[in-house]
Parts: sequence; structure tokens; C-alpha cells
Amino acid sequence: MLTCTILPANATSKDLEWITDDPGVVATKSGDSTNSLRILGLKKGTTTIKCRTTDGSELEASCVIAVGYDAGDMNGDGLVNIGDVTALINHILGNTPANFIAALADINGDGNVNIGDVTALINKILTSNN
Repeated sequence: MLTCTILPANATSKDLEWITDDPGVVATKSGDSTNSLRILGLKKGTTTIKCRTTDGSELEASCVIAVGYDAGDMNGDGLVNIGDVTALINHILGNTPANFIAALADINGDGNVNIGDVTALINKILTSNN
């Protein structure tokens, strides 16, 4: 479920539209209110979902959704290993690999992609049962 919060709370127009870059990756359905959207993964891939105002202000927020990948599999090879650590470090240093899946990079879930995610990814690899 995605939710878009409209601020200020007393805004006169609260109408939104939802746009999915690749509807083949996810199916969407209106949520419990006009500012929420239910998402169902359909096939492996990534798509960006945007929430946009309809009052002409052209304000929007977006979220990248990755379906069918394990958190940490940033190079999309189906494995979480040292290749993903290398891809993540390169991304942080500004040399993002062409096949990098940014939606899977925030390993520790703090909303930032940084050295903390490298540590979390290494810990995930070291503690996995693979």
C-alpha cells in the first residue's frame, strides 16, 4: 500500500492521480482513500509509481517498486553476494553500474543509501544460509 500525504492538511484541493511507468510489473487498485494505492506484483521487474496533484500545481512524489528481487540483489543476478557489495559501493561513490537496482539499495531501511547499507549488506551475506 502506498499513501501520499497532502500538506498542508487544510489544502483546498486534495485530488491526486497515480501513474505507473510499467503496469506490466504491478497491478494497482485504489486504496481506502483517494490518497492511497494498493499494489500487487505481477512479474519480476521494477517500476516507478508517481502520485501527482491534479490542481495544476504539478507537484508529485514517486516511489520505485522492485518485484521479485531479494533485498540486496542490486545487480539483479538472483544472488546476494560480493558483486552486490561492489555495485553498492560504486553507487555510493557516484559510479552507479548500468544494471543497478536502486530500489534494493536501502538495506537497513533508514531511507538513505550510504555506508550503513554496505555494512548491513555484508552482515546479510555473512549470516545467510546460502
